Amino acid sequence: MQVSDGVPKQSLVNVGTGAETSVSQLPANIVFDRMYLHSFSTALSAALKWGIVMNGTSVAVIDSYIDDMQAAPAQITPADDGESKALLAWNSPGPFKVVNNFLQAAAVNVMFGGSDPNNDTLQPADLEFRRNYVRKDETRWRFTIVMVKNNFELKNMSRSLVEGNRFEFSWGGDPAPGGDPVGVSRPAQRA
Repeated sequence: MQVSDGVPKQSLVNVGTGAETSVSQLPANIVFDRMYLHSFSTALSAALKWGIVMNGTSVAVIDSYIDDMQAAPAQITPADDGESKALLAWNSPGPFKVVNNFLQAAAVNVMFGGSDPNNDTLQPADLEFRRNYVRKDETRWRFTIVMVKNNFELKNMSRSLVEGNRFEFSWGGDPAPGGDPVGVSRPAQRA
């Protein structure tokens, strides 16, 4: 797949829409193996906010290279926060397998949770996250308008195995000073 029109995009690959309300509506058994996904260029005019949105069941990203996800606030839509991610999921019960990848994004490289699922049965769970190289490019984003945060965040996530990964070159910011991996467990709030 090649998207090269230079127009800012929300995401490169969507597994699911994020609007599903039951497990039966989710795409299933999706594997991304030896993929090379990257932004259109290093210029902010060609922003690509998210690499792979993993809102499906049994989704795996293995032996892949995802690089240069970046967007400035309000670049994609006027209300957009500009929080870029290489991988994310918020509306899927998993399981997720993320093994032996290079993952780089300006804001949060990898996030599970962050937004409430549309149904309690869609809370992210069962993550295997092993042998990944997760980094920030200090020279590319440090003094730009691009939002820079953490390398790895788990929010509203159940059951995860995180081992043998290398997290590198994250700095300052919110919510963890120094950009250390962040794990926050919180129940979904229903109106």
